[in-house]
Amino acid sequence: MKRVHAHDQMMSLEEYDLYVRGKWKPQAKKAFKELQPSPAFQRETKQYPSKGSGVGNATKKESPKYSGERQLLGIATMHKSNMVPIFADNKQLAIDIARMRR
Repeated sequence: MKRVHAHDQMMSLEEYDLYVRGKWKPQAKKAFKELQPSPAFQRETKQYPSKGSGVGNATKKESPKYSGERQLLGIATMHKSNMVPIFADNKQLAIDIARMRR
């Protein structure tokens, strides 16, 4: 009964002997008592504010903007994982990479 987790049906050797002879009478089951969990432990510590906890201590960084000097057409793969950017001012590079033997 231990293997099948039926602990409430386990018998002692004397009880089993009476059961085999037909003289055993089951005992009344114990009343089920629900487990009451204990309250969670919480450590009592003081809250110390951090030194620079003020709002607005730093200035916001400006986002980068494209100046328009070079226009990116795409990215070419020369061989295996070698990525090469193709810009509008050098379109011949894209043609050379496309004709390259592998």
